[in-house]
Amino acid sequence: MTKMGTTLALPIVVSALLFVGCGSTNGTEPSRGDSSIKIVPSTVLLTESGESYTFRAVALEASGAPIDADIEWFSSSPDVTVDSSGQVTSTVAVGSALITAEIGGLASKPATVIVAEPATDALLVTDDQVVELPVAVDPSAPPDLGTQYTVVLSGVDPPPSGTLVIAKEDSPIAGRVVSSETTGSEVTVTLEAVPLTEVFYNLDLTLSFPLAIADLVVDDTVPTTVTEEEDGSLTIIYEGDDTEPAEPAM
Repeated sequence: MTKMGTTLALPIVVSALLFVGCGSTNGTEPSRGDSSIKIVPSTVLLTESGESYTFRAVALEASGAPIDADIEWFSSSPDVTVDSSGQVTSTVAVGSALITAEIGGLASKPATVIVAEPATDALLVTDDQVVELPVAVDPSAPPDLGTQYTVVLSGVDPPPSGTLVIAKEDSPIAGRVVSSETTGSEVTVTLEAVPLTEVFYNLDLTLSFPLAIADLVVDDTVPTTVTEEEDGSLTIIYEGDDTEPAEPAM
């Protein structure tokens, strides 16, 4: 079984039972004194070299008033560049990076960018297309491979059974379609959790961040290297292979 769990938030991969990375579905938001800054969303999936996406940074005073100052953006890896507007661009077909925003010496928690090759014909959905977040079909069943859950989508055609559905942003969605039902403009999709090897054709993660931002629990059944660096940061490396995703059992 391929899975790794942590107390961080990387919704794209947690749904595939690999890994939960930095942040939350409300963005990454540390505070210092009377001000705070967060990046929205906290996770983005890019699927090819040269693809771009623009993050949004929100910096607020304690009163809730926006901070009127320039925001600086930083990337942890040359796999992904970021410009002064928060636009990230992948420079590789497979890789990863952590993006931070700073204003007046206050830095956000990092947002995660994954550059990976999803399975052929996968349906990629944005947060705007997710009407209702996943709900377990059997709430008493522990999350595991084969666990089924429903999600309500809009702006998409009903995906056929067997299609893989993967979130491009924060929504915790990654699974194989069991069934779908259309009601008006919305589609209720039942998904089942599948191994990571069925979700991504090619995936290679290298993430490093301060241990202070979250606790980490790693399942050692995954081919993952976790290293604590001299500066107190934690480096996590997952090396996927480039074999074709496994076909679902009939």
